[in-house]
Amino acid sequence: NYIGVINNIINKTDMSTIEQIVYVVGNDFFNSDSNYATTKGTPQFDFNTWTETWTFGKNLLLHSIEFLKQFNLPLEVINVPGNHDANRMFYLGDVLDAYFKNDEQVNIVNDTKLFKKYVYGNTLMMFEHGEMREGDYPLIMASEFPKEWGNSKFRYSFVGHIHHQVTKEYRGNCFVKFLPSLAKSSTWELSKGYKTSPKAEASIINKEEG
Repeated sequence: NYIGVINNIINKTDMSTIEQIVYVVGNDFFNSDSNYATTKGTPQFDFNTWTETWTFGKNLLLHSIEFLKQFNLPLEVINVPGNHDANRMFYLGDVLDAYFKNDEQVNIVNDTKLFKKYVYGNTLMMFEHGEMREGDYPLIMASEFPKEWGNSKFRYSFVGHIHHQVTKEYRGNCFVKFLPSLAKSSTWELSKGYKTSPKAEASIINKEEG
């Protein structure tokens, strides 16, 4: 239950202390892109048809954004396409942008840039799917966003892709956080000896202390 997971995280948070919400979507939200294959063409097995997954996924994200709006906080929705669904997630981001076009509470970030950023207080956050080498992220962040890097005290790269939690700290208060996934282990992952339990994670960023 996707909404139930979001609600569970919120129930563990004192929402009276929160000034704004950054909601990151994408990161292989869909298992396949077109013709039941990844964006680069690796065949995938989908239990449902592409029209069923599209409609369900669209409604799920619309419902989850409406759910988050109840707190009357500025809501930044950042679309991070994955290696499975880069095209479909751009299309879905375009739908979200049109749907919330006149909603001043919601801002949809759906550009084609590989690296997305968000600045809050002393903290620079960068979002990418997670296909780079983990040690490259600090330099990528510094070179992609030099002004924001120089003005920040804390720097975080939030990435996915590997479906389990890893946090690495680098010089300059720079952290690379590989986030867990809500997806169950696939047949391919199990055949390779990988197995992770579905999880979701939220980070609370303090304006002054990261």
